[in-house]
Amino acid sequence: FTYNNRDERTQLRRYSDTTGTTLIGSTDYTIDDGGRITGQVHKNGAGTMLVTFTNVFDTDNKITSETRNSTTKNFTYDSTDQVPGPARTLGRYGNLG
Repeated sequence: FTYNNRDERTQLRRYSDTTGTTLIGSTDYTIDDGGRITGQVHKNGAGTMLVTFTNVFDTDNKITSETRNSTTKNFTYDSTDQVPGPARTLGRYGNLG
């Protein structure tokens, strides 16, 4: 792992062996001043980009949109701060309710 000066993870490397010599994948994180992950880039061991995520948050720290490889999903919240309807089970967050 690699961390920034605020102790937030900015880089993750995955290896196929316990000695850490055969890289099989990596993730780089972009973190804003509020400590929120605003971007992720996942690569294979050769450095080829597999997927990118860009997250946008509102002033209440709720995610309002996520862009995955140029496809954007927008999120709205009801009066109880829940994502209503089918969006509740979309994305990597699983069941948001």
